[in-house]
Amino acid sequence: MCKTLLLGVSMLMVATCCIAVNAQLLKGTRFLYGPPMVAVSQLGLDADVTARNAMAVNGSSNVYLTGSGTVGSAGADWLTIKYNVSGVEQWRAILNGRGNNTTTDEARNIMLGPDSNPVVVGSSSLLAAGGRRCTTVKYDAATGKELWRYWPSLPAATPAWSESLCFGMAINSAGNVLMVGRTREQFNFGNADIYVAKISATGSLLWHQTLANGAYAPGIVAPNTISAGSDDLAAFVTVDSSNNVYVAGRTQESATNYVWAIFKIAATGGAPSWRTNVGGSGDSRVRGVAVDAGATQVAVVGSRESRPG
Repeated sequence: MCKTLLLGVSMLMVATCCIAVNAQLLKGTRFLYGPPMVAVSQLGLDADVTARNAMAVNGSSNVYLTGSGTVGSAGADWLTIKYNVSGVEQWRAILNGRGNNTTTDEARNIMLGPDSNPVVVGSSSLLAAGGRRCTTVKYDAATGKELWRYWPSLPAATPAWSESLCFGMAINSAGNVLMVGRTREQFNFGNADIYVAKISATGSLLWHQTLANGAYAPGIVAPNTISAGSDDLAAFVTVDSSNNVYVAGRTQESATNYVWAIFKIAATGGAPSWRTNVGGSGDSRVRGVAVDAGATQVAVVGSRESRPG
């Protein structure tokens, strides 16, 4: 069932029903938007455009698309393309992770900053042996030149995190970039916690952290003594007029039960101000978050599953 929850700055206020539509912007081997449908070979790729990710449009109706495609034989890379109002390609930018291997580099979201330059968030490979990091890249809107690229190191943890994957983003009025996703323990067997990072408008880390994980903790996974735990992630983030950050995701509370987890985080330093869990008895998923102009209420949309018994 699709739900919208309206949250006060300090408490849950009201819940109402709604319908949510998750638009698919890239599909199969062809872009749904941009020029007329073209074959993969005409896009200069060797295989599928595999991503179904994001687009942005500026005030002149130029369109920016981002996703992932296979270029060569070393796994999927980021692909970002700008089209003008007539659908004519202006430039394209490809990002190949430093690992340059079969690990997929995934561009997941794109937004335009206050300076109208596009910023893309996703994950990229760092080592030939695998392992990915959340990655943010800013491009010049006119030429597609990469202005800067940043991938934060992993927060300290025991056992250590092995990778971070980012899915959602927001840009505040100063041009600082917020990105959210998850961190995972080695070999993907253990904990996955919600991850959030704030990157400056010039491409440096302001703060990052993992947020409190869910209650599910069944034990240790042999042979690497990685603590099995909750499979948590966040894909949606927004900011208010004071640049406070609101993160919406889900945490695992039992083997079959996921709940919504909504956080307010201070603009400076990244300390959580509050957390609200919205429960169900099944596979609940968040699909969006927004805050009103007065920063008094937060709206969250998604699905909540209730199972008998």
